Amino acid sequence: MLSCEFKLVNRQRRVAILLLLAALWLFSPAVLAQSAGTIAGTVRDSTGAVVPGADITLTNQATQAEFRTVSNDEGYFAFAAVLTGTYTVRVEMAGFKPWAFTGITMNPGDRRNLPEIKLQVGDVSSEVIVSAVVGEITPVDTGERSSVLNSKQIGNLSLMGRDATELIKIMPGMSVFTGGGIGNQAGYDPSVVGISSAVGNGYVANGTSNRGGMDLIQDGAHIIDPGCNCSATASVNADMVEEVKVQTSNYGADSVKGPVVITAVGKSGGSEYHGQAYLHTRDSKFNSMDWFLKKQGGEKPKDRYLYPGINFGGPVRLPWLNFNSDKKLLFWAGYEYYYQKLPAGSPITSNVPTVGMRSGDFTMAGEGNAAACPGGFSDSNWGKPMCGNLNGNLPNGKPIVGNIIPANMIDPGGAAIMKLFPLP
Repeated sequence: MLSCEFKLVNRQRRVAILLLLAALWLFSPAVLAQSAGTIAGTVRDSTGAVVPGADITLTNQATQAEFRTVSNDEGYFAFAAVLTGTYTVRVEMAGFKPWAFTGITMNPGDRRNLPEIKLQVGDVSSEVIVSAVVGEITPVDTGERSSVLNSKQIGNLSLMGRDATELIKIMPGMSVFTGGGIGNQAGYDPSVVGISSAVGNGYVANGTSNRGGMDLIQDGAHIIDPGCNCSATASVNADMVEEVKVQTSNYGADSVKGPVVITAVGKSGGSEYHGQAYLHTRDSKFNSMDWFLKKQGGEKPKDRYLYPGINFGGPVRLPWLNFNSDKKLLFWAGYEYYYQKLPAGSPITSNVPTVGMRSGDFTMAGEGNAAACPGGFSDSNWGKPMCGNLNGNLPNGKPIVGNIIPANMIDPGGAAIMKLFPLP
């Protein structure tokens, strides 16, 4: 009995260690550096004097994760590597009423300086609470100009496709890049999920170059094709992104490219379980007929797009263990399937060999090809008729008398492939 219990405890410890190592890798600073921000402030009393040694707690309102620090001799404190989300800052000091600032929204790379943290003398049982309005704490010391689309806005706005970067067209300073043509269409098709992206192909910001002037970062990784700076190696899925931030000036040292930096942050798990299943679909049956196509007597293009997906997130729990009882280790996973039936293009026409050609009979080709080799021919290396001169850059074969290729000169492999061609 003791041996069985000992083995079970060891197995449980190994599972816990593996989960801990996985969490350390997933949340390493190298992975999250470019999507994290900073919250800072200075603690003072009602007279304006700084308060050193105050206890400051930063709490993520969605995950309930807590981070603690203490104000220094100048009353200053800072939390670095703060992930995207909504936070509460609570300040406590003996002899003063607790002070709390709720609803602090953090976007990728933000630096939030909390204004007017003034502690009032009083009982610790009472508390001073300050609620922030979205966008109220605006960076004033970096010169940054940026706009943010959160997941609610992305869900409410109309998208033609599944890539959330399509919505940068509504952001300030954006304009359509037409590739130098006379039309007013973007240089990519947003209705089809592929390597093409609104960044590098569709839109430009404040007159920047369409290639090399904009950088796209997803969860800390640069996903712009480094070869041409014109496509993305991944799609910023509209149902899997928490927010998209477009920074149009004064990007920081954490961004190696610019001058326009677009940062997308994926969704993450919370302290409670939450999931959804969905289906996005577009079908040509519900589309109207294009006026120009109708005028030309054409048919409505037949295309269909189906995007079923599912996502789920919450705390990591092991039923047989008391592991993660405080819900600090969280997860989120999502999957979406792309079914895209594109409209048929123009009919492709091609020549196919006749029955006679399959056996080497090219008499219908005429005798005009006899002049293709006026300089004679040489077969010393190949043992087969071959023209000795060059017509342009390609060698020409020796004209065959009567335009009938002998059976012994027809390659068996070529004859087998010839049978795969349809008859005229």
